[in-house]
Amino acid sequence: MNESFDIVPGTSVGPFRLGMSRSEIQALFKCPITSFFKTPDSTQRTDDFSLLGVDVHYGDDGSANYIEAHMPVQYNDVKHHLDGNLVTGSTVGQLREICELLGHPLVDFDCGFEIPALGLNVYSHDYVSDESSVDAISVMGSV
Repeated sequence: MNESFDIVPGTSVGPFRLGMSRSEIQALFKCPITSFFKTPDSTQRTDDFSLLGVDVHYGDDGSANYIEAHMPVQYNDVKHHLDGNLVTGSTVGQLREICELLGHPLVDFDCGFEIPALGLNVYSHDYVSDESSVDAISVMGSV
């Protein structure tokens, strides 16, 4: 499966858009979907489109409120772009440079950084430096 998804901060990952209902999300692709509770406190199931490397989280109103694009996508050739830049296979430092050009403050945390004003999060499971690989880029509502 070859796909190319544009990541739009605070809005979408490819056709997966914040605010869409679960049924709208699930109708986007005809591929297996695994649903699970992300944490013990979760009240809504997360939909895992593992063939596409996308997890969609839902709020209590049933609409998508957080979308994760995982990198790389196992078994498939899925490319991710942010602001016109190919970000699949990027390091945290490379993504930091791209995000700094977006013109909003970056906030570091123990596994990467986020841009609250844009609703964007960059996650690295093994984050120790800017040379660490990016495992996921997420979009959510902006603050």
